[in-house]
Formats: sequence, structure tokens, C-alpha cells
Amino acid sequence: MIEFILNTKIISGNNALLELDLSKSKRISIFTDNNMLKIGACNSTIELIKKNNINYEIFSDIEPDPSFEIVIKCLSKILEFESDTIIAIGGGSVIDTAKSVIYFALEVNKKMSINAKKPLFIAVPTTSGTGSEVTSYAVITDKETHRKVPLVSNEMLPDIALLDPQFTLTVPPRITAETGMDVMAHAFESYVSINASPFTIPYSEYAILGVLNNIFKAVNNGKDIEARIAMHEVSCIAGIAFNNAGLGLIHAMAHALGGRFRQPHGRANAILMPYVIEYNAKHCKKSASKYAKIVSLLNVKNIDDDLTASTILKSIILELNKSIGINHKITDYGIDRNEFESAIEEMASNALKDVCLLTNPVKPSLEDVKNIYKNLI
Repeated sequence: MIEFILNTKIISGNNALLELDLSKSKRISIFTDNNMLKIGACNSTIELIKKNNINYEIFSDIEPDPSFEIVIKCLSKILEFESDTIIAIGGGSVIDTAKSVIYFALEVNKKMSINAKKPLFIAVPTTSGTGSEVTSYAVITDKETHRKVPLVSNEMLPDIALLDPQFTLTVPPRITAETGMDVMAHAFESYVSINASPFTIPYSEYAILGVLNNIFKAVNNGKDIEARIAMHEVSCIAGIAFNNAGLGLIHAMAHALGGRFRQPHGRANAILMPYVIEYNAKHCKKSASKYAKIVSLLNVKNIDDDLTASTILKSIILELNKSIGINHKITDYGIDRNEFESAIEEMASNALKDVCLLTNPVKPSLEDVKNIYKNLI
């Protein structure tokens, strides 16, 4: 049985914000972070709200890798304000916080037997990476255990995704690179997922090729509006793919790594990706065949077999990372080698418990995961 869901209205294009209809909203909560507020990223949205004479409040204390504590604070805010609309303006952390707040607000109302209506949820991504604007996933960090906890519920799906490249033009090269490789991880993992289907595979392929064709341009010239639009759209498209097909070992390991060493999620995905591709290809012929197809679409000639193609793909990803400033050794990011080695057992154990692993094409052992981590030192 195949199920494919796309319940989010997508508005994409330069100055797409101008197409947003807020006529039915009366009380709007804006979720963002202090940096977005400081650089004026929310100004155009606030002006639109004021123009429509709508009451609004701003919650801007959202942190990277949002914690349960931040979610609880935001939850109290929207319950007190009685928000009928939530607009999340920011990267994955901001949108995931808004999703989590909606999830827990609905859960609280259910337990109290209150038949409350879900607020209109508008996601405005300011980075091209998470695809969170079209997915039913959110990731919250448990500070006590250093674990990232994925939440999954269709109730968290945004009603509207606003893809306006104007929000991405000031994103620094490093963040553009790392979030862009997060897109690549979404695309590759959904492509070889055990739940990949004729409905998701075209999205995954399009996103993989889109990243390969545009990420270098976006990183090296942040004002390239065409590259920015392309990266914003493939981020969303990869989100549609993995929301329906699932993810895999890259994300499971990245969650464990990021939770333990506070590394940006996209960076963790980028440096793990070549080695997980290699691992999947060696242990799953179907995955190797799919990787080979991507290499053929890149017009690489004289490929002997699927495993050779997968090795070439690994090299392509390593070279792409290098070209956009992502190092392949974790020690290049200020992490002590001995501390990392000591944490491998714990991280591998946590990765094996991650929900993302359920759709990976290969079921790895603890030793398999530990050996992949060792490639990073």
C-alpha cells in the first residue's frame, strides 16, 4: 500500500510574501529568532499584518536546536494570547519549534476534552535546507540526555509554505552550504528509502540534481536570485519526498552526533553522507543501482558496475563538500579526537534507536555504525 500526502499550499517566487492572504486572521503569533528580528527579516511580514489591522505578538527567543524548555515557553504564549494564526519565520529550528508548540497545544486540548481548532500555520523558511515547511516532522533537543527527539504527526504540517528567496539573500556562505547539504541528505535518503515509491522518486531525483547544479552558485554568490530560488524550491521538494518516504542512517547518525557535540545539523549530515552512501551501496544492491542512476544522469562515462558508480558518487559528494567549505574531519571543527572516540559507542547506540533508521535500506549493527563514525577522525 502506497500513501502520498501533500496538504500544504506552496507559494513560491520572488516577493511571494505579497501573495499571502491574512484576511481571516485575528490574532497572529510570529515565531522567529533574535537575529532574524535584528536584521529586519520580519519587517515586511509585520507591515502586512499592520496593514490588515490584525493583533499580533512576537516570540523571538527561539534557539538553535530548540529544547523542550523553549517549546513550553512558546506554548504558554500562544495559549495565553489565544492565537488563531502562527507564522514561523526562520530556519528549521524556528519552524520545528512552531510545529512542536502546535503538536503539544492540540495534545493538551485533547487531554482536557477541549475541541480546539488548529491555528492557521504559515511557514516562511529563511534557509534552504530543512524542508520543514512541508513535513510532519520536528526535532526537539533533550538537554539532559543530549539526545535529539523526533516528533511525527500530520497535525504539524504547515497549511501554507511561503518560498520567498528574499528571505535567503543575506544567509552567510557557511550556513548556505550546510543547509544545502541537508537538502541533499533528505533527497538521497528518501531516494533509497524502503518506502520510496513512484510518487516520491521523481521528487528525490529532481532535488539531488538541483542541489548539484545550484549549491555552489548560491554559496559563492548569495545575491544570485536564480540560484537562491532553485535551492529554496529543491529544499521544499526534498521535504515532500522524505515526508512521504522517510529518511535513514545519515539522519539517525547526525542526530546523535549533533546532540552530543552541538554540531549544526546540515554539517553533520554533509560529513556523514559519503560514508553512509558507501555503506548502503555495499550492503544493498537496490541502493547501489539507484546511486548508479544518479551518476549516469551526471553523464559520467565508463562505469563498470553499480558499486564502482557508488564509489564515484562518494567522491563527488566529498569533492562537493570541499568546494563549498565543508571539511570531512570532525576534528577540523574544534572537537577533540579522544573525546569523539570516547563518545562513539554512545552515539552509535543512540543512532540505532532513532526513528529515521526505520526506513534505511540496510539495518546496521552497532559495530557498523561505530565504524562509519570512525571515518570522521
